[in-house]
Amino acid sequence: MKRINLTLATLITTITLYSFVNGSGCNYKVNIIDSVNPNHKIKMTCYRGDFVALHTLKYGDNIAKWKVTGKQFNLSNQLIYFIETRTPLIEPNYKNKLDDTIQMSKEHRLLFYAYKLDGDNLTIYEDFPEVKTLTTNFTGQMSQWNN
Repeated sequence: MKRINLTLATLITTITLYSFVNGSGCNYKVNIIDSVNPNHKIKMTCYRGDFVALHTLKYGDNIAKWKVTGKQFNLSNQLIYFIETRTPLIEPNYKNKLDDTIQMSKEHRLLFYAYKLDGDNLTIYEDFPEVKTLTTNFTGQMSQWNN
């Protein structure tokens, strides 16, 4: 039993370290427009494993804007974001989808996304807090070993 626990702990540690080192090789900047709601725009950068995402949503005459920061891990075709901060850049009123989505997911520190790089196109598959596919132009390096 101890041998199984040690093997399992070693396997989990190895996978975590691999995905951390792999994610630390990121060097990119993307601008994403939500295909479901074109008023939701995401500007995102990642450099040496640290990411910053600026979410902006225009609704009527109002704007919701959030800054999300954290660490990027990369395991095969999975982006794993460890969220460190979620900061409103405009006082939230929670009368729009972006403020509500941030509020719903604020307790979740790990977010998982599948992705596919096809030439200059990046497709991100999201299933939380809602199912959607985001596509954008991509230049840069997604990770240390996966491009």
